Amino acid sequence: MTAMRNDTQSPLTATARAPRQGWIDTAKATAIALVVLGHLNQSDFVSSFLWTFHVPLFFFVSGFLSKPVTTRQFGERLLTRLALPYVYLYVANVVITALINNAYQPSAIGGELLGIVYGTHAYPGFINAALWFLPALMTVEVLYHLVLRRYPLAYLPIIALSYAIYRSGHIDLFFSVDLALLGLNYFVAGAMLHRFNVMDRLRGRYGLAIAITVGASVATLAAASIENVWYTGPHYALSLLAGCVGISMILAGAWLIDPWLQRTRYVARAIRFVSANTLFVLCFHEYSASLVTHVLPPGWLGSWLAESTVITILAIAVLAPFNLLVLRFLPSMIGVRPKPSTVSSKN
Repeated sequence: MTAMRNDTQSPLTATARAPRQGWIDTAKATAIALVVLGHLNQSDFVSSFLWTFHVPLFFFVSGFLSKPVTTRQFGERLLTRLALPYVYLYVANVVITALINNAYQPSAIGGELLGIVYGTHAYPGFINAALWFLPALMTVEVLYHLVLRRYPLAYLPIIALSYAIYRSGHIDLFFSVDLALLGLNYFVAGAMLHRFNVMDRLRGRYGLAIAITVGASVATLAAASIENVWYTGPHYALSLLAGCVGISMILAGAWLIDPWLQRTRYVARAIRFVSANTLFVLCFHEYSASLVTHVLPPGWLGSWLAESTVITILAIAVLAPFNLLVLRFLPSMIGVRPKPSTVSSKN
């Protein structure tokens, strides 16, 4: 498995530094699987439940993995880990879409490429709705590393602006700024959790971890029952709280099951691979999920949950060979630093 290692790691393209924290891998792999699941056909309740926390979790993990760096280092890594991959992946989606639809009109392709600048799926030609996350995450990274780390009190006017935008119903703004401002709260929460070593306090406290998992699950289900989707819910504070509770559910659950998963070598390796390559899955699962859905006949298992789970797993598995090719030949496409060539010399 190839994993990116740096000091400002993105939840989409990297896992934690050694010693490896397996529960982060499990949480990330679970989150991206739920994103794939969330894009399949499901009930409004299931959609509300998933969207309450699965995207906020990626903002959270990004904050948890962030580390202090110089402004120059931050700029270089933002460019190579998020900005350039965003452009590469967007263009790749334009090419794939043209090939699938056999549509090569220059005007249509030009309009789609212009979506790179808009950075939001509200733009009619935005090629892949899932790609909104990258502009939003770039905005969050800039706000946190260049503003909040230096001027913590700036968080107050930023959250006030976020609240005003949220309550006014203005969503899908340029470069996904509205979602970025909301996601910044989860990023900050992740950074604080890491700073105060909150997860370390779960060591040996399995009863507490179980209680958090169960309690948070019930609370997240309750939030979903009032249609509290994270970016369009009726109450800003409730949306944030429900997102944090849902994140707690996934983190505590991942912490509980990770030791068992590590005993199964192939499962553990698969989870680490998916965790390290969630960016690839995010940007291309639309195609693999559509393929799997068309291959499998509807109602073949007689259960929506069973069928959706199988489709999700297969959609991710189908991408693995292509993911490996990109890692081998075009790693910069997904923000992975190429391995240095080994040169042997004889003295």
